[in-house]
Amino acid sequence: MKTAIILAPVPFGDGLTYTVPEEMTVAPGDYVRVPLRGRDTIGVVKAVEILTEKPKFKLKTILETFTVPPLAPENIAFLEKFAAYTLAPVGDAVKSVLADFTPDPAFARKKFFKRVENPPDLRMTPAREKILVAFTEEKPEVPASDLSSLASAGVIAGLVGAGVLESVIKTETGLFPAPDPDFTRVNLNPEQEAARQIIAAAEGFAPFLLDGVTGSGKTEVFFEVIADLLRQDESAQILILTPEIALTSQQAHRFEKRFGVPPIIRHSALSEGERKRARHAVADGAGRVVIGARSGLFLPFKNLRLIIVDEEHDSGYKQEDGIRYHARDMAVLRAKLCDCPVVLASATPSLESWVNAETDRYRKLILTRRHGAAQKPAISVIDMRHEDVKGGRRISPTLERLAKETLEKKEQVLLYLNRRGYAPLTICRSCGSRIQCPHCDAWLVYHKHQERLKCHLCGMHSERPKVCTACGAEDKFAPC
Repeated sequence: MKTAIILAPVPFGDGLTYTVPEEMTVAPGDYVRVPLRGRDTIGVVKAVEILTEKPKFKLKTILETFTVPPLAPENIAFLEKFAAYTLAPVGDAVKSVLADFTPDPAFARKKFFKRVENPPDLRMTPAREKILVAFTEEKPEVPASDLSSLASAGVIAGLVGAGVLESVIKTETGLFPAPDPDFTRVNLNPEQEAARQIIAAAEGFAPFLLDGVTGSGKTEVFFEVIADLLRQDESAQILILTPEIALTSQQAHRFEKRFGVPPIIRHSALSEGERKRARHAVADGAGRVVIGARSGLFLPFKNLRLIIVDEEHDSGYKQEDGIRYHARDMAVLRAKLCDCPVVLASATPSLESWVNAETDRYRKLILTRRHGAAQKPAISVIDMRHEDVKGGRRISPTLERLAKETLEKKEQVLLYLNRRGYAPLTICRSCGSRIQCPHCDAWLVYHKHQERLKCHLCGMHSERPKVCTACGAEDKFAPC
């Protein structure tokens, strides 16, 4: 009897055993539909076995297999190692890899029409002629949306019914074109070029800590490493992790400027259809570069050759709900199982990564210079005791002079204020009550020059009251 061990999205066990029908062929990594607890569920084949003895319990049978790219062996190994590391059932990890799975490729479908060869004679009308002249040798198929703008749906349906036109449904699989590594060129400084060469020369699993000051061009370094990899391997896939959705969009914009096409985006804010299309493209190998949040680790990559963890120190990589894990650590684990380099990039590395680099578990690459024309700003402190500040002015002559010189050079000036308003609290000295916004829980801030109280949460503002509503005392309010 042929049986298969199935990894199902259930919070128990390391796999469930099912029998394989004689007419069915399954292999490790295949997606299957199986009965479980009175319903059907999707699972992944972990192994196929031949039982020589009759099983002690009655086994259920696999219902269906799906003709989609199978899950690669390193993906299954990652699920098992991930579960063991986090002390969670493998089934809980399987839920993550099955997220957005669909047997349908989930690509958008588009309807076209084309003319039938040797069509029957048909009485021609102006509306029909308008439709038929849209078809040419250069354009044998016309989108249905284009035809609908030329004539009514009844006219088109009549041509189809008469055997003059036939409809064709096409799947838009070209939504994720391959990045062009030579779309634009970037000139790296010597430090960046040295780091690029070291990472690009790595063979197999190699963890790197890319420690560079803010503005040193860490992104340019790993973009050029990606470009090298895309030139060398036409099937290579790359995963770039970011700690939050806003950084994902920012990084994707920079990627498109460098490689000419947008990457695959992966995060929770996308629609279900977008996530399904992205997942299928990754499993099929068409999705070459993925930029996303920590859930990107569970995508079914076909040939993952590089992982980059941007801002690796960020606490956003910690998963607190469900299975608790740190995506930075799991990225290193995944790279080891895929036998590929992993780059942890940060201007302020985490203590864990710093220690790993100091103990030679990771190789440290340091960028000390800012990229391009950017220079490290000079920092100085102005002693207000030595400044001739007149009246109620708060800006010193030195600061004013430097700000004017900067603006004259068409550069920018940014002034930080430590707080808004004169006093964050206004208290009644009689009873101690504080003036609170009537619409929210915030305390009203006193703005002295305007003689008004403002709420910086909801925008409510009012004059300072004369009488305390709590104790009835008059003129006892004092700003603190």
